[in-house]
Amino acid sequence: MMKQIQKILVLVFTIGTFAVAHAQTTNTTSPTTTQSATPKFGHLNSDELIALMPQTQTARQQLQAFQASLQNDLKLMETEFQTMYTDFLQKSKSNSFASETQKNTQQKNLEDMQNRIVDFQENAQQELGKKEVELLQPVLEKAQKAIDEVAAENGFTYILDTSKGAVLFAQESLDILPLVKAKLGIQ
Repeated sequence: MMKQIQKILVLVFTIGTFAVAHAQTTNTTSPTTTQSATPKFGHLNSDELIALMPQTQTARQQLQAFQASLQNDLKLMETEFQTMYTDFLQKSKSNSFASETQKNTQQKNLEDMQNRIVDFQENAQQELGKKEVELLQPVLEKAQKAIDEVAAENGFTYILDTSKGAVLFAQESLDILPLVKAKLGIQ
């Protein structure tokens, strides 16, 4: 008997909920009421958008030039180390060091140079990462501003980024990439 009452209450509650939901969706007193009650979804591939922006190409070229400069500096350090090492090996084979102290000093210089090379490589990697952020941040901000404007102009409630792989299912969603490209003047 108690189970039947519970089933009846669940049924009444379910019917009541659908009735209220139906009444809310059919009650259209103004166009803004319906629009705000129904979210509008859009999507775009932000990686594709960023790749299409001309500023990205400029930033990438500047980043490559910076990277080439760092690589050139590293190569100069490695060449200097190789020269010092070759000189050390030749003197070691021919026993042409003036003293054991001179040999130890040159060996210490080689170790110091090797440590400077390792430090330079680590710092260069960090500098390269910072430079990339510095160069691409204005591009990302410009893209976000355009996305925000397109969303506002077209009444979107949510914009999903399909490049991040977070959207597992999307129905009735508008790809706004063409709108954002137009906003940015990209063909």
